[in-house]
Amino acid sequence: MLFLIVKLFHVFFAILAVGSTVLFGMWLSLAVKDRTSLPFALKSIGTLSRRVTTPSYLMMLATGALMLYTGRLPLLQSWLDVALVLYVSAVLISMLVQAPTLRQQIQLIETEGPGSAGFIALAKRGKNTAMLLEGIVFVILILMVTKPTFWG
Repeated sequence: MLFLIVKLFHVFFAILAVGSTVLFGMWLSLAVKDRTSLPFALKSIGTLSRRVTTPSYLMMLATGALMLYTGRLPLLQSWLDVALVLYVSAVLISMLVQAPTLRQQIQLIETEGPGSAGFIALAKRGKNTAMLLEGIVFVILILMVTKPTFWG
């Protein structure tokens, strides 16, 4: 029973994390059409990322580990190993590229505006990084649902 409760929370945090991640791209695509709302959209994305998305991704890791423990599941499973490597990669990309890019975008939009060359370059990097992260998360979801065996 404990395993199922933990799994429920794991899925809940996955919905929050992945759902908000997808919404960020939608918000930005809408905000670009009305540049006056772009600063609000960027700041809102930053706030939601710090308060909802990032904690949800961290709780997914914690509840996933708890599921392994409560379900007495082996850690060495090829699908899980690949998913964990992808998860660590996504965290690093998010921390080292995406978060600083968003902070710089917010700073530049307030000082130089959305039409500046610096802001446009950051927006392109942010969009490309977001698409990469969404792709990684999608592959992790596929691995979690299908649980394929790659070796052993």
